[in-house]
Amino acid sequence: MPAIKHLALPFVLILGIVLGWVLGTQSRDKAMSVPESPVGVSLNGTGRTDGPASDGQVPDETSEIGGILGLAGTDPGRLTIEQKLERIDMLKRSPSLSSTIAMLDVVASMSESEVHKALQDMGERGMGSLQDYMFPYHLFTAWVEMNPKAAYAYYENEASPSQKQMYATSLFSAWAVTDLDAAMTAAEGIQNEQQQAMAISAVAMSLAGRDPNAAFELLQGRENIKPWNYTTVFMLWAAQDLDAAIARFQSLPLGDIRRDALAGVMNGLAHSNVERAAQMAMSFEAGEERDNALSLVINRWFNYDFEGAVQFINGLEEGADKNKILSSAVWAMSRQDPEQALEFVQANMSGRARDDAITTVFRQMANDAPARAAELVSELPYGRVYSQSVQNIAQQWSGRDPVAAIEWVNTLPAGEEQERALRTSLRNFAMYQPAEAKVYLLNMPEGKDRNTLTSAIGGKLSEADPEAAAVWAQSLTDAELSGTAMNSVIKTWAFRDPAALLGFLEANGTEAQISENASSIAEAWARKDLKSAAEWALTLDAESRRDAVAQVAKEWLEHNTEEASVWISELDVGPAKDQAIRGLVNKVYRSDASAAFAWAVTIDNQQQRERSTRQTISELKRNGREEEAIKLIRRSDLADAEKEKLLEYLD
Repeated sequence: MPAIKHLALPFVLILGIVLGWVLGTQSRDKAMSVPESPVGVSLNGTGRTDGPASDGQVPDETSEIGGILGLAGTDPGRLTIEQKLERIDMLKRSPSLSSTIAMLDVVASMSESEVHKALQDMGERGMGSLQDYMFPYHLFTAWVEMNPKAAYAYYENEASPSQKQMYATSLFSAWAVTDLDAAMTAAEGIQNEQQQAMAISAVAMSLAGRDPNAAFELLQGRENIKPWNYTTVFMLWAAQDLDAAIARFQSLPLGDIRRDALAGVMNGLAHSNVERAAQMAMSFEAGEERDNALSLVINRWFNYDFEGAVQFINGLEEGADKNKILSSAVWAMSRQDPEQALEFVQANMSGRARDDAITTVFRQMANDAPARAAELVSELPYGRVYSQSVQNIAQQWSGRDPVAAIEWVNTLPAGEEQERALRTSLRNFAMYQPAEAKVYLLNMPEGKDRNTLTSAIGGKLSEADPEAAAVWAQSLTDAELSGTAMNSVIKTWAFRDPAALLGFLEANGTEAQISENASSIAEAWARKDLKSAAEWALTLDAESRRDAVAQVAKEWLEHNTEEASVWISELDVGPAKDQAIRGLVNKVYRSDASAAFAWAVTIDNQQQRERSTRQTISELKRNGREEEAIKLIRRSDLADAEKEKLLEYLD
């Protein structure tokens, strides 16, 4: 499966380019076959025109019909550049083979200046469809035929960095067909390493269709070449000369290039003869290479011949090897027919591999048909597979139909699985359908499930508009529900804009709400503005101040330990300072146990002081620094009783 995903995008791109090249060639041939130019139109040697009819007007019948729809039947050579671009836009809106050919007819009629204008126009408007991404290839193909150096100059000097990523494939693929050496020279002259690699890749991919060995040699030894290049080269090579591709692959040393070459060979062979591909994969020595080859072949096989793949696997010897092959194929099996895949796995696999495979099948089934998966999961024995599958079904189903998912979850046997699935379903309800969840909430009975949904709704609403979410929370008539919702809003809002949250709470909330959430507010605020958070924390009442100061100190210690220690030293004696010092000790005791001990002895609370001093002395003892520890203890201002406890610990 990973190998197929790895290849998918480049493969589609190459197919698109090849199709574009073929259609473009056909379209140009068609344009070239026109026996004579229309009256009033001057054609150059390639069948292109630099403009409309000599009087600058489109023929009367076109203007009488009016609009771009009337231009659809007009010879492209008789259109202005603006009309050509309008026709192309119209054709792109209804993609088909005939539309593509008609579009290429328009491109074939363009002069060099018109191609330039078309690229500029497209660059200004951006990309809105797949056709927009393929169209530059056609334009550059036409321009390369007329003037490759000018096309390259446009790429170098006028294209934006983002456009260059797309234009490199278009320009250099087309150029490599007409003049390989010139295309390579230009590609190697590009200073930007990433853009150079893309250009060389485009040249190599264009060359691979004609001479894969030459394309492979071109890629060898070059840095920044993406792995899929080798995969594509060997895939095309296998289609042209399988024996040569296999021989070249087998000559490669172990490593990334050999791995990518193997993916290409197996893809190419499996496309034409999947049984032979499977036999070849089985012939490899047991190991990662054999596993990768089999995984790729079996996945492809299941995609278009499920029964044939099943028959092949049935013919394998029972054991760990068969389990491993099946494990790699389960994903493809379950995509084609999850219920048949489930039956097959249950009948043919064993052990942990069987459990993992069944979980994979249920994950896929939950994605495609969650209601059916919910019916079948009840047949599973209680255990790891059941637990994971219930959670997967709840996750997928509640993303689409949360009410149905919740109703199903409520039919499950009471226990941890049901509780987890219900929490997942309620949270997804709030995430994907918050308005409906708010209505559903009002009809729920009291309890933790209602609180879970309330909290989830509050968090979701506050992501978009925290103030509106807070107003909603305060509007709930049930005091417990309102408090739960408000706490959720506050926690989310605190990490977005703690100052704005405080302003709202001071105007519309209560002191209790600020105190209860002081720690969360301080933590979020300290990440944005340490000093403002520190100033605010010191204005709180004693209990809230302790938690808020601890959060500020924690963030400050991570940011700048020296600055934090100065701030902590200036705090008033009390619980807040003790909490901050404990954070400082925890931060530095491993790197500087002596300094940590000096801080620990200043803690006002005896229990916390004893815990922190012993922590630092333990670190010194662990590192064989008992003598130093004894000196620190005896020189400290600790009470004699505390000193004796620490000295006894060292003994």
